[in-house]
Amino acid sequence: DESGDGNGSTILDEIERLCREQVDNGSIYVWASSGELGVNVNESWIRTKENRNNGGANYERARRMWQKRIESGNIVFRCFDCSGFVSWILAKAGVTSGRRDCDRLFALCDRITEPQNGALLFRVNSSNSEDETHVGLYFRGYQYHAKGRDDGVVREPYKSSYWHKIGWFKALPRE
Repeated sequence: DESGDGNGSTILDEIERLCREQVDNGSIYVWASSGELGVNVNESWIRTKENRNNGGANYERARRMWQKRIESGNIVFRCFDCSGFVSWILAKAGVTSGRRDCDRLFALCDRITEPQNGALLFRVNSSNSEDETHVGLYFRGYQYHAKGRDDGVVREPYKSSYWHKIGWFKALPRE
């Protein structure tokens, strides 16, 4: 059921629902994070995660976003990096288990030329087109991704110029 109205719901409907839920929940970007509930983490945890990726200013940006959510009373937001977000969504939908980085997610895809609901979207390293560096999900003309420390998990109009590759995760049914 492509309508997503809950009647005859599909795996793709569930994936889209989970994506929207994390946008609505105000989930944030923290390097090397895989869906940890924001109220269960602290500044030290964020620093440890961000130190795996140069720390410093990145830690401050992630900490500020986390603190903003905590101070607002938000108890439902989660922490993700881009591949942690996609891996968590696929696991929650029952498609796969475990966390995979961008390169591994792409390796588990068939490359496609046009986005379709449920497709994985990839950016690559500017000096190495075989090094996938960012990943998101496509639904109904929108891209869902853990965009960055200043943005968190977002839903934006799909921009083909932003993404370099599109893949269909082999474990997903084609509809």
